[in-house]
Amino acid sequence: MKISVFYDHLLEACEQQNITIQEALQLTKSCGIKGIEINLACLLENEEIIMKNLRALDMEISCIYEFYDYGNSIDLSYGIEHILAAKRTGADKILVVPGFLTEEEAFIINQVSDNKDTTTKEMNKNSKVLQMKEALIELTQIASKSNITVTLEDFDSNTAPYARANQLLWFMKEVPGLRFTLDTGNFVYSDENVLIGYELLKSYIVHVHCKDRGIEEKRDENGIYNKGMAACPTGSGYMPIGEIVTKLLQNQYTGYFAIEHFGADNQIDFIKSSASYMELIG
Repeated sequence: MKISVFYDHLLEACEQQNITIQEALQLTKSCGIKGIEINLACLLENEEIIMKNLRALDMEISCIYEFYDYGNSIDLSYGIEHILAAKRTGADKILVVPGFLTEEEAFIINQVSDNKDTTTKEMNKNSKVLQMKEALIELTQIASKSNITVTLEDFDSNTAPYARANQLLWFMKEVPGLRFTLDTGNFVYSDENVLIGYELLKSYIVHVHCKDRGIEEKRDENGIYNKGMAACPTGSGYMPIGEIVTKLLQNQYTGYFAIEHFGADNQIDFIKSSASYMELIG
């Protein structure tokens, strides 16, 4: 099993524990973690030092992610820079967050998201969604020439037209070569069942964010699957991560499992706990 962790978590750990990034990386490596997930802007700001630190520990970048606004602008220059950065650093996957809709636009699509055919109809009517699709088609074609895979995740936002399973399926079918980064903790944001999302999209999964969610007393009582969004170590919340990881491994999944817990009050403790859980189930 290959495990990675978000570089942002390590930067947070440095501030929380008053340690250096080299110390944080060394501790991460000692937990059996081989890769890091990193934001493109963060990487470009300090690429030489980041890569030097990773290579010194025989670690690598598992995925580079970045946010875009392709619904309003189809300028691909930064996206191409994203691909070139992945090629330089040896990362074979990038995660693109292609943009967001207004609350009103998103509501129209979200209210029919439980029906595949109606979702398809509404996605095809939205000019911003169609522009995101065109940008992803071009980026995916460019990236494929360097053997880099472009991915889309189930993003936890009401205004993301790729937060829900049928929305993601539309993108997967409309963009040749696009693949899915499964975030185990994000479907519940839209009150969807991650196991159903997994089954619908499993043939597209090439990367996984192992995000758990903690139960919260103060939450929307109308939620069926959403029992809270509290940050917690992987394996300590209510998401069926063990079941999903087991299914993936049985299906010969060989990609990374990235532990994720933004908002942790002690990232070092969370990283240790998450890594131990992943090693146990792997």
